[in-house]
Amino acid sequence: MKPFQRSFQICLGTVGREEKIARPEFLDVVVSVVRAVPGSGFLWTGRTQPKELVEALSGIPNKWVGWVNVYDFIPFLDVYMETIQQGGLSTLVAWQLGIPAVGLDNVHSPYGSVDYDGIASAKTVEQYREMVLELCQSQGARNRV
Repeated sequence: MKPFQRSFQICLGTVGREEKIARPEFLDVVVSVVRAVPGSGFLWTGRTQPKELVEALSGIPNKWVGWVNVYDFIPFLDVYMETIQQGGLSTLVAWQLGIPAVGLDNVHSPYGSVDYDGIASAKTVEQYREMVLELCQSQGARNRV
């Protein structure tokens, strides 16, 4: 078990391979939300730290945590962000652990396409960004999930 520490007041994060996290539309949402929410930061996983991903996140507080056990990592998050267009089982783990999760309604995501209590399902990338932003800015919104 790898110990984690809260690195930011509001911890956003995802679990996934580097190529899923590096999608431009996902990174645009991450960067815009972290810039809009004082004290927030993004925790990300992966087997390696690709140069282009490190550069894309260099303008915001972020921390690479390596390849992790999702049950050890996800409880440290305030908001779980399903990667856009390629969601995975970690979204279900966040839901199971009671961590607010946001997914994008798409055919590639088994969890963003359905309506579970605890997984906010956005219809567009802009709505996805707004849902993540609301969860970051409001403890009450996080508690409702």
